[in-house]
This record gives sequence, structure tokens and C-alpha cells, in this order.
Amino acid sequence: MRGNMVLVSLISDQTIPNILVIKAFEAEKPLHLFVTTKEMEEKGKTAAILKVTGMSKKDYEILTIDQEQAGLAQSKIAYYQKQHQDDRFMVNLTGGTKLMALMMFRLFEQESSRYCYLPFGSDALIIIQQDFSYERKSITYNLSLYEYLKACGIFYNSLENRFFDDDGLQLVYDQFADSGFHYNAFPNRLATQLTKGAVSIENIAGTWFEEYVFSSIKNELNLKDEAIAKSVYIYQTKEQATNDQEIDLIFVQNNELHLVECKVSLGRNSSKARQKALKDLFKLAAIAHKFGLSTKLYFITFDSLRMTNGKHNEEFLLKCKLLKINNIADRHDLIKYDFSFKSFLTHKIPNV
Repeated sequence: MRGNMVLVSLISDQTIPNILVIKAFEAEKPLHLFVTTKEMEEKGKTAAILKVTGMSKKDYEILTIDQEQAGLAQSKIAYYQKQHQDDRFMVNLTGGTKLMALMMFRLFEQESSRYCYLPFGSDALIIIQQDFSYERKSITYNLSLYEYLKACGIFYNSLENRFFDDDGLQLVYDQFADSGFHYNAFPNRLATQLTKGAVSIENIAGTWFEEYVFSSIKNELNLKDEAIAKSVYIYQTKEQATNDQEIDLIFVQNNELHLVECKVSLGRNSSKARQKALKDLFKLAAIAHKFGLSTKLYFITFDSLRMTNGKHNEEFLLKCKLLKINNIADRHDLIKYDFSFKSFLTHKIPNV
């Protein structure tokens, strides 16, 4: 087998696929060539990949090209190939633009080159030979929440301490259930007695609900501590004095990010509740693009979002779908004996 493997990565806004491919070939200890553009370097995309992978400087080179100047790009690639003429190339076509991918496919069209591609949402990498036969390579690495957000160039703080243990969460749930989950009948006294820290009476219900959803999802999905966080404050830079957004719950599963908004109460009637929910969902959807294309969004409340006939308002559901919300759950869902967060997270808002 010829020399070293050189893994060629095309840089784009989506950093996660490149990181997963790099992790997939980590055992082979390849050299790395990052083919990027001025725009991507200004956005810090290659730097974000290097931070997550912890790659040594001796193991990579960065080649900045202008994809509209094919001749110059070809000269730069040819020079690199000459320096590595005894090596074999694995060209990852997942990132970059279509034009960049086509250009790299043509420029590395030689016997010592193979290509790979990670389909969107897949857990298997497709490795393509020169004769277009292919094989699959499983993606076994699971990104932590810290790694995922760092790859997106996002800084965050989260509330790590718990105010309730799991037994306390269930005791409050059981007494709340006896009242039909009506907010005005929330068991404030019991919740206050069970808290492990000081929580104001105004915030006790919301604190309990956020931790109840957090604990339920963590346990049902069997998530590790490093895969989930609650009360997450999002920052674009380390130097920011105030956060850009607060998200109730964030977790990573199968290298996909999930954002969950939890609202124990939204208003005095379902119409007001839907209006308030949409405001919260607009805020959530507005920042979702910062977390990558595969980000999933959810909304959970103990209020009712439904009309008096018990059915969802079609206009409300349509707006949720337009905002690319994956699923919503309200009191009518949460009180069902067979409700599970695991099932909720795998289903989508029904068509209207």
C-alpha cells in the first residue's frame, strides 16, 4: 500500500460532517488537507474543526482557493500532489459547494485516490472507488454537547446543579396530576419543601417542569451527562457580557442537536397560549440555523394549546411547521398514560 493516507476535507458552513469523517478515519492516522475559501476562513470554520479534533499542526495543511479561478486552484492542488506523490488520497466530498466538489473530484482523479461522502442524517460513510464500486463505513463516534457547539463556533454556559432529585420530581408530578395539571393548582408548598436550593415561589413551577422534562428525556434516551444540558445561555463570543439566547434544554443524540422549550404555563386560555407559544417558537427558530442543518426543535407545555373541541388549531400547526418545529406536546398529550418523551421526540407534527 502506498505511503500515508491524506484525507482531503472541503470546508463549508456545516462543520459537523467533516468532523465525523475525520473521526471515522482517526485510527488510520492520516495527514489532512483542508481545502477552503477566504469566506470560510473569516468565519473560522477550519479553526472550529481543528479545535474539536485536537489535530497537531504537523498533521495538516490548509489550502485556500477561489473556486471561480479554476486554473489557480488546479495549480495549488497539483503542487500539493507533487509533494505527496507517494501518498494515497481520500477525498471527502461532503462539504464545500457543488462546484468545489466537482472540481476536487476532477483534480484528484488518479489511481491513488478514493472518494467518500456522508449522506445527510446517516450513520454510515460511503467510500467510493475509482470504478464507482463502494463500501460503507460506520460512524461510531458520538459528539458531546460541548464538542457539537464548539464545532458550530458557539459558546455557552448552563445550570449544572439540580434543584430536585428524580423522586422529588415524581412526587410533585403525582400531586400536580391530581389537580388535572391546572397551573393554578400547582403544588407550590410540596415543591418548595423538596427543592435542594432557594427557588422563588414565582419560579418554582417552571423550575420543576424544566427539570422534569430534562430528567425524563435523559433517562428515557439513556443520555450521558456530557450529552445534555438545561438552562443554556448561548453566546457568539467569549467576551460577551450578556447572552444572545436562553434555551431550556439542549441535547445531542446520534450526532444530531435537539433544542427543547419547556413552558409550564402560557396564559389564561388556549388562544393566548398559542400566541405566546408562537412568540417563543419564533425566537427558537430564529437561531436554529446557527446549530447546523440537522437541528431539531421541540415545544412542551402543561397548558392547553387546543381548541374547545380538543383538536389542534390548523393555523397554529401550519405556523409551527413553517418554523420547522419537529413536534409539540401540551397538557392533552402529557396526561396520557402511554405518553413517552422518547416517542414524542421521534414523531413529527401531523399534517394539516
